[in-house]
Amino acid sequence: RQPILGFFKGRGNAVNRSVVLNGDILGSITFGCIATAANVTTAGISGIVNGTVGSATIPTDLVFQPGTSGGGTERMRLTSAGNLGIGTSLPNATLSIQGNVGIGFTGGSSSLPSNGLAVSGNVGIGITTANSTLSVAGSAHIGGIRQGIAAPTNGLFVDGNVGIGATTSNNILDVWGN
Repeated sequence: RQPILGFFKGRGNAVNRSVVLNGDILGSITFGCIATAANVTTAGISGIVNGTVGSATIPTDLVFQPGTSGGGTERMRLTSAGNLGIGTSLPNATLSIQGNVGIGFTGGSSSLPSNGLAVSGNVGIGITTANSTLSVAGSAHIGGIRQGIAAPTNGLFVDGNVGIGATTSNNILDVWGN
C-alpha cells in the first residue's frame, strides 16, 4: 500500500461531533518561507466544501492560490462537478476562463486583448487539420443581428457589409481589384 497524506475536518469536539458545512476548508497545503522579520505564507492549495453536505457525499472543490504574500489569491478552481475555472471561482462549464487567453504565444511577446482570445497559428473549426489561418468545415454566421437564423449548409451568412480586397466597405458588397 502506498503512503497517503490525508486531511479530515469535523465540527464540534470529540463528544459532540457534527458534519462540515458549505464553505468549510477541509485542509490546505501551504507554501512559504522565512522573510526578514517573519514567516510568510506565499501560496496554497485548499479543499473547500462547495454545496449541500449529505450523509455520504461532501462536494469539495480544490482551490489554487498562488501569490507573493498573505497566502495567495484564488486563481484557479476545480469543482466537484469537474469544471475548471481560471480567473473565476464559479466555473459553469468544463473550462471557464475569466480574462484574456493567449494560445501559441510565449514569454509575453505580444499584448493580448482584454477578456479576449488571441491565437498565434492556424485555427480549425469542425476539422482536425487547419491548413490556413482560419479553416472552417461547415456553415458560419458572422454578425449577430439575426439571432436564431442558421447559415446555409457549408455556406456563410453575414450580417452587415462585406469588403473583398477593400480597406473599407460602405455597401452590402464591395469588391476592389481584378
